[in-house]
Amino acid sequence: RSALRRRFNDQTVVNRPSLREALRDYLEVSRGVHAEADHILILPAAQAALTLIAATVIAPGDAVWTEDPGYPGAAAAFRAAGADVVGVRLDPWGMMRMREARAPKLIFTTPSHQHPTGRVMPVARRTELLAAAEPGKTWIVEDDYDGEFHYDSRPMPALQGLDREGRVLYLGTFAKAMTADIRIGYLVVPPSLAQTMEIAQRHLGLIASVHVQEALTDFMADGHFLAHVRRMRRIYRARRDHLAAALARQLAPVLTAEVPPGGMQLIARFKDGAADQNAVSRLVAAGVEVRALSSLALQRPRDHGLLLGFAAWRENEIGAAVRTMANCLTGKRAARG
Repeated sequence: RSALRRRFNDQTVVNRPSLREALRDYLEVSRGVHAEADHILILPAAQAALTLIAATVIAPGDAVWTEDPGYPGAAAAFRAAGADVVGVRLDPWGMMRMREARAPKLIFTTPSHQHPTGRVMPVARRTELLAAAEPGKTWIVEDDYDGEFHYDSRPMPALQGLDREGRVLYLGTFAKAMTADIRIGYLVVPPSLAQTMEIAQRHLGLIASVHVQEALTDFMADGHFLAHVRRMRRIYRARRDHLAAALARQLAPVLTAEVPPGGMQLIARFKDGAADQNAVSRLVAAGVEVRALSSLALQRPRDHGLLLGFAAWRENEIGAAVRTMANCLTGKRAARG
């Protein structure tokens, strides 16, 4: 009977301690994140983490700043909680500071690889962002959705590691580093929110599979996760470079590619400043998976371009897609190569 009771109690643990500890050690070494293991919540997806944050931190009418263009899933989660979502423009260093505005209840940012532009926020801008967050009044959500994939230099430490006031909630996912079929995200929360958010996690039913948590723990403990990330980093860098070279070779008169230092996608802008929706419609009809940059705007679109993923495609597939793009956008039959 006592053995059955212990087994039942183990199965009711929402956040497996072993995975929490493995994540704590990994994030401290790889991303400069500082946290206790019991401040890490394991969730069924990154979007579930945003839902949890919105449910526990935001009240109707609260101001929330998000990047514009930015990740639409974040804005959707915050609006569902009644927030007044304000899009903040970008410059070459990422999210700009709104100096004239009052500090909001929450700021959502992707500083390591801005989604979708891939821009990396420097330390000076990160310090400004932390200064804009009033202690006890403003929370910052740092979405490090593909922080494992830096190609040209060592990754910049997470914003969370610079925070000395306990204002940053750090969000990550296994879906990008491994496969979208692994429905596991994680959220590192400040100590002041840890108990409240874990209770809310249970009540909202945002619970990840225990068996997947245990399998991930073993995968990380045996060194397979780091080996996998290193391998995929090499592969993705080669695919990024192949896409950039193909665009320069086939579409230089039409597009300018912005090659990011990491991540899994890049932006190509039309040199004549044309709008992107018509071009995307033609490309999708021709079988090329592409997204309009303007579709990621939170307010009136100011930026136009093509959002091109490269991580999921082999180099021969990338080459074929770029040739199709050239045929569609230039009206000329593209050469192989």
